[in-house]
Amino acid sequence: MTGRAVIFLLLIVLVASAFGLVTAQYRTRALFVELDRAQQRAAALEAEGNRLRVEQARNAQPAAVEAAARRLGLKPIDAKETVFLPATGVGVSERGTRR
Repeated sequence: MTGRAVIFLLLIVLVASAFGLVTAQYRTRALFVELDRAQQRAAALEAEGNRLRVEQARNAQPAAVEAAARRLGLKPIDAKETVFLPATGVGVSERGTRR
């Protein structure tokens, strides 16, 4: 090989390496942006999960259940309106347990 051929070959390798480096840097930046978005989404979902856990705990309180029942037009059970059925029937023994 002549000196010019070697220089030309090295120039081609240099350009290919530079192109590969630019491509790798672009891909790295794109992946970093994607990672940042995923972390932001994870933080938002964690915050929403915490908010929902607090809301669930609040709604599980007896006072919240009673307020929701009142809004739906429900009323407390009156003992004189309660009817107890006998424990005899299909699949129930005399003690009241399932067979």
